[in-house]
Amino acid sequence: MSTEKKTKSNAVPGASSDQENALAVSKGIAAAGDYKPVAKPGSLKLAEQTINAHAVLIDVDVTPDDILRPEFWCHEAAKMTSLALITVINRLKGWEANIRVVEVGKGWARVVLLSKTDWETVSKDTAEVSRIKLQYKIQPRSDGWRVIDPSGQAIISGLTSENEANKFVDDLLATMNAKAA
Repeated sequence: MSTEKKTKSNAVPGASSDQENALAVSKGIAAAGDYKPVAKPGSLKLAEQTINAHAVLIDVDVTPDDILRPEFWCHEAAKMTSLALITVINRLKGWEANIRVVEVGKGWARVVLLSKTDWETVSKDTAEVSRIKLQYKIQPRSDGWRVIDPSGQAIISGLTSENEANKFVDDLLATMNAKAA
């Protein structure tokens, strides 16, 4: 008996050729060259361990390279388990990264980068952004420069220069502008 006869005998009346091929493959019948691998029956199983998922908001000056250093996680290593997933978010710079904990020790955690996403920001040169920027105050202090928000609260201090403070406000407004869009 030929393969063609087997396929026709297993065909469902009114089924499309794709449906017929899927049915034939599921029954172990496939024409030469049409075979595509599929998951074997019974291969999907429940996980045998718990994988923790964490999220952390980081400071503006932290880079993606910093989060991959084992010592970066020295204060949080005790809370981690191997295979844990961590979403690291830098809201002011507009990026986030997903990392996997590979190995944990006392005061360190070795991680690998799974993905990094940069958020698209809307143009910084809109009239609304310029108007809002005027509401932020940049002041010198003995410990460096600080930024005061429209409500009068210091949102960051200890910046080394006025340019760094202006860049901070620009990054903050770009992030706010992107969220509003």
